Amino acid sequence: NMRGANVRYLESYRRNWLAIPDPVLNLWQQKKVAGFIITSNALLQRVVDLVDIKDNYWQNTCLWLVASERIKQAAQQLGLQNVINSHGANDLAIINTLLNMESTNDR
Repeated sequence: NMRGANVRYLESYRRNWLAIPDPVLNLWQQKKVAGFIITSNALLQRVVDLVDIKDNYWQNTCLWLVASERIKQAAQQLGLQNVINSHGANDLAIINTLLNMESTNDR
């Protein structure tokens, strides 16, 4: 207040995680959900808390597309095997990563 300004803070962001019932989680695996797009460490932890990552499908088969090297390292430390860094959380980075994966797999 040295220059006569009044400063007020307003909290404008709050993360609310949705509860996902067990039958939905079971359905994800039955339907062979192919992967998750993870854009933050908090989201990684939330998804890991929801699914049993010790299950071979989630740990070894499912694709974990992450937005940064930091998230990739955290995912690998949790034991996730199929982790790919898109080097960005924006749509273009994610789409390009998926397209590059597809063209690599076609060879």
